[in-house]
Amino acid sequence: MKKYSLVLIVILLCIVSVDSRRAEAYSVKLQEDGIYAEVLPDSVVNNAAVFFEKSVKKTMKYYKKYKDADTYTLLTKVPDEYRDFIPVARKIQSSDKIIIKNPFFIYNIEGDFAYKYYFTAKINKEKLCLFSIDIDPNTGKVSFGYDKLMDQYFLYNEKVMVDALFYKIDNTTYAQTPEETNIVRELKKLRRKWKGAIQTKRQKKSLKRKIMRQKRRRFLPI
Repeated sequence: MKKYSLVLIVILLCIVSVDSRRAEAYSVKLQEDGIYAEVLPDSVVNNAAVFFEKSVKKTMKYYKKYKDADTYTLLTKVPDEYRDFIPVARKIQSSDKIIIKNPFFIYNIEGDFAYKYYFTAKINKEKLCLFSIDIDPNTGKVSFGYDKLMDQYFLYNEKVMVDALFYKIDNTTYAQTPEETNIVRELKKLRRKWKGAIQTKRQKKSLKRKIMRQKRRRFLPI
């Protein structure tokens, strides 16, 4: 009986440790490619991999602490960028090799300037996510950023990323290469996609609430 209990305890410990080992011991390397790699601040580019690793670690700590919490607790205790980043961080396994590459900056023609520098994280040669390193213009504080909608709806193209210039006009983001200019993100289209076929006042109110939730980047189910 004691032997059986010991075996059962070992099995339970192994099961519990699977999630704790996730996102631990993986490798992260920076690949400086694309035309932005040479013009973005060295402090941002050179520390991108470090910021990513620290953010994954911090995200997993939040996940383990609040994974069984209610929605209100998640919204009040876990910052948006980490709460939204949980599904991404949980995909990382201990044997994965992650490459941080394709740094870029989106210039806002309308003058609403923000120090937000984007990077692509690839896991085993497949795109994992887009994330950003943000610099507060008032304090100079550098922080990790993750925008779920940017990651989901930005039209990522490996070939375009190498020599494209990115700029935004009227909520539409363009990628301009020597050959052509393409739309890579358009918030108006995203809004129309949410709307679909709306006929009743109830549907319209439901849509309005959904758009407001998305704008505020609120709760993401874990």
